[in-house]
Amino acid sequence: MKVLEPLLLALLDRYPSHTYVVLDADTEGVVMPEGFDGLQTLYVNVADPRVVQDLTINDKGIICLMSFNMSPFRIFAPWAAVHSISVPGLLVVTHASGALDGPDEPPPEPTGKPKLSLVKG
Repeated sequence: MKVLEPLLLALLDRYPSHTYVVLDADTEGVVMPEGFDGLQTLYVNVADPRVVQDLTINDKGIICLMSFNMSPFRIFAPWAAVHSISVPGLLVVTHASGALDGPDEPPPEPTGKPKLSLVKG
């Protein structure tokens, strides 16, 4: 996903200790320790140096060294496994919604006047 790599790098720069990647550990190509396969949702704070070391973000996905039960393990998550990237209070992008699967061209401009209505409460 050509959109996710620069987005994640920008968020890590702006939110250096609270950038989370939500991924599906059961996606083909994911490398995780035994016991994490089959998990539909896995939250990883890729910005926390206490949890993640040797972080590499490239066009293939995310690679880092993490500690599981006090044992280091190099994980790999291809971009197809990434459901969303978030920072506290803000969900930045959702892959599962299909928002990143669309065409590279922007959507067409809306035509006509928007329809607005006021509701009194």
